[in-house]
Amino acid sequence: MRLESLHIKNYRRLKDVHIEMDKETTFFVGANNSGKTSATHVLIPFLKDSSAGERFTLHDFYAPCWKEFNRLGDQALKNKEVDSNDFPCITLDMWFEIVDSDLRHVIHLIPSLEWTGTKIGVRLQWKPKNVTKLLEDFKNASQEAKDNISIHQKEKTSDFHPWPKNLCDYLSKQLYESYAIHYYVLDHAEFEGHKKKENYTPFPLLEETGEKCKVVLNNLIRVDVMDAQRHLTDKESSHSSVRSENLSKLFSRFFKQHNKEKVNNYKVMQAINESEQIINSMFSTVFRPTFKALEEMGMGHPNLTMPRLNVRATIIQKVY
Repeated sequence: MRLESLHIKNYRRLKDVHIEMDKETTFFVGANNSGKTSATHVLIPFLKDSSAGERFTLHDFYAPCWKEFNRLGDQALKNKEVDSNDFPCITLDMWFEIVDSDLRHVIHLIPSLEWTGTKIGVRLQWKPKNVTKLLEDFKNASQEAKDNISIHQKEKTSDFHPWPKNLCDYLSKQLYESYAIHYYVLDHAEFEGHKKKENYTPFPLLEETGEKCKVVLNNLIRVDVMDAQRHLTDKESSHSSVRSENLSKLFSRFFKQHNKEKVNNYKVMQAINESEQIINSMFSTVFRPTFKALEEMGMGHPNLTMPRLNVRATIIQKVY
């Protein structure tokens, strides 16, 4: 079994993107802010437990969605009918290529008894729990805000506007009370390429089967993230009342005060050198397949200059 493709809609910089996965390793290469991080990070809030801190926020929606939120909110405040299908959703379609021996793992994702294919599809959608309740709660909060505005106008503070100013402002605080992940099973026979046929509606999973779907997906997909780190020190406090001093400075000052040997310790230097060699040897082994794949990506592109990458550890000994 393998993850064959992803289709992402309305997530960060990605309005509507289809990604075919390589059978072995897939790399995302592109300019800064082109959506590489978005294409990988979308898996985390859909698959990880939100209690672990990996949660959707209003800023995860494709930016033009914010204007649509406010348009729908204005319609609701004017008591105009709102089509629930117009509400922005973040959508992730995942297609798996399977063999007969995999069926027991994905039994809950088979679209029908007539299914005889080799592809299993599932749709995860971050969408409103109940549009009617969402809009009613928003209208009640807006009415309360309007009443507060009247009070402040009398107090000549008319520039004040209590929460919520609009539906985006409301969702910035109430997103997890208003939205949830919905699960759907996809039938590959109802798709042409990566686009579903016009009259096809994916089969929604109920809450219980949706939880089973979540368990299945977490057993099939493992997501590990190594964030880019530009500083290996603690963040300094921004509060002027708190003494700001990171750990490296504390340890450095402590060592300087308590170190009785003020000359180079060659045994330490030797140990550092040996440690560097061991670490670099490990780096070379671990990263060799990745760097080889990156070099092969440059083949067939004579105008592409592919630098040779290397990862090395350097341990610095500070002498006082």
